[in-house]
Amino acid sequence: MACVDSLAAGLKHVIFQRAGKHWRVRGGELAAVLRASGPDFDVDAFVAECHWDINKVFHRGQPLLPKTQPDGGKIERSSGLNVIVSDTGLHEFAKQVEDAIAFLTKNAAEVQRLVSFPGVAYVVLDFGIAWRDVVAQSDQFPAALVRLAGACGIALEVSHYPVSNAGAAT
Repeated sequence: MACVDSLAAGLKHVIFQRAGKHWRVRGGELAAVLRASGPDFDVDAFVAECHWDINKVFHRGQPLLPKTQPDGGKIERSSGLNVIVSDTGLHEFAKQVEDAIAFLTKNAAEVQRLVSFPGVAYVVLDFGIAWRDVVAQSDQFPAALVRLAGACGIALEVSHYPVSNAGAAT
């Protein structure tokens, strides 16, 4: 089973498939991901001077799904990158938050450079978490993370993913 999740007119693209008991993203569980993009973002120039382990780089005009629709599908509207901030699972929101605080503390100057880099229009730290079987789901960011994200100039986002009661993806 495959699925594509898009946000903000194609700025965010997550391709995932069912693999065993967990949803997997290109070989790993859903995680906290720093995403940056912009229609005029020279992502290669930024990456050339960046020490991060970049998970994905994409370029405006390239096929959105190059492996499955290389010639006839939608194209990227922006250029950008994804950086894994936490590789913990979608049931470990607290650990994702802890990892994100450590990442932003260690990399604040580089995140600020990314936010102010020419052509960057969108920078968000996205937390992939399990959609729990409850009447109302509430997940809170601690003030320390909100302060760090604000000081860096980035948005925070939560993406909920369905799972069964046993923890297997549905």
